[in-house]
Formats: sequence, C-alpha cells, structure tokens
Amino acid sequence: MTISTSEPLYPSLREQYAKPRRSAAWDLGEYEIIRFWADDGNCYGFMFHHLGLSVYLSDQRGLVINCAFGTILISGPRILDFWDDLCARKVSAVRVDGKDITSIALHARSDKEEQKTP
Repeated sequence: MTISTSEPLYPSLREQYAKPRRSAAWDLGEYEIIRFWADDGNCYGFMFHHLGLSVYLSDQRGLVINCAFGTILISGPRILDFWDDLCARKVSAVRVDGKDITSIALHARSDKEEQKTP
C-alpha cells in the first residue's frame, strides 16, 4: 500500500490560522525594500526606514508618502487597508490592480527642491 505524500493529510497551522489576504494589489512580507509599481510601468524600491511622512487624504481617498527621492501618491478605495499593512511593516510590494488600488505615481524632487530643504 502506497501513501501519496504530495498533499498533506491535514492543513498546516499557517493555513488554519493565517489571516486571509486583504487584496491582490499588494504583496505581504517583511522585507527591507518595498517596491512601488507605478502607473507608468516603472518600479521604485525604497528601504522601509527611508520612507518618511505619510498622510491619508480622505477627500481624495489617497495616501501621500514622502521619501528622500520624492513623493509617492497612491489612491484607491482600499487605501486604508493598504496603509494599515504598510504601517505594520507587512507590505513588500504594491501595484495598481484597478479595483483596490487605482493609481500609483512618483513625483521625484528636482535639484532646486533638494537645495531648499534644510
């Protein structure tokens, strides 16, 4: 008699007690670099501890994240769920899916703006 070992007999503890994924728009994980896939197809990666101020704009359902390189603007109906996961350092990547996250844009600082910043 042979027992197939390809499928476990019982679900693992992780499968039993893990919270379901909130959205397909962002990947969960604890990595030092968070990747932002922008609307233009470019991907920007930043160290988690290099992300500065973040502000939720309720009237626009958007999130503004300030970093040394510039400002990241993210919008969508599930932005508060994304922000919760980001603040808990659970996000490893985010991309536009058209449903939960509708836009991601990076506005890079110019040389003149960097000189004005103390």
